Amino acid sequence: MVSEMKKVESHKSKPETAPETTPGSPPDAHVKAGSQKTPASGPGGAAEALEKKIAELEQANAELREQHLRLQADYANHEKRTLKRIADDVDRQKRTLLLALLPSLDNFPAALAHAEAAKDGGPDAVTGLVEGVRRVFQHLLDALAAQGVVRIDAVGQPFDPTVHEAMMQRCEPDQPDGVVLEEVQPGYRLEGRLLRPAKVIVNKHVTNQEPAEAHEGASAEPGESGDGD
Repeated sequence: MVSEMKKVESHKSKPETAPETTPGSPPDAHVKAGSQKTPASGPGGAAEALEKKIAELEQANAELREQHLRLQADYANHEKRTLKRIADDVDRQKRTLLLALLPSLDNFPAALAHAEAAKDGGPDAVTGLVEGVRRVFQHLLDALAAQGVVRIDAVGQPFDPTVHEAMMQRCEPDQPDGVVLEEVQPGYRLEGRLLRPAKVIVNKHVTNQEPAEAHEGASAEPGESGDGD
């Protein structure tokens, strides 16, 4: 009995040894398959990451769409404001020009009154009429000049196709060739740019034509006319 109890105690006192492994086998080959953990990058984790990426892209797309709509609305408002500003500027320029021309219109009744008086009047009435018309004309030129409209010099100037339009040619030998002799319709510039060319008559010298060649036989020597003796 005592010997059996000693055997049991000696068996309990022996240390537990790790199971032997065969050469070439991995150290954890003895671990059961059920004790291995599933990696975090499995099929479930990939699907979750993909859904997250899709949500981020959808949010970015929504933000870009909202930004595009906002920019489109801003551009439409800017276009409306620009068109309105241009229309206001045009109306203001029209108003300024018309106000400058109204005094000339006011002077026409006086000119017409001088014309009526000139019918039965003498030289003084005619002189008054001419002076009144001249004042109206000068006032119109001044009003246009205030808007940047300047008359183009034509008569006596060399013909310039950039500002002159030749209506016809005329020969005056005492005037230089190619000079403007007469202005049919005045031309104007607007702030340095051509508004309307001046219609003019240009001087053109006619060159003398070469003398015609003598007819055959005209230069024949005397006695060679074919007559007899």
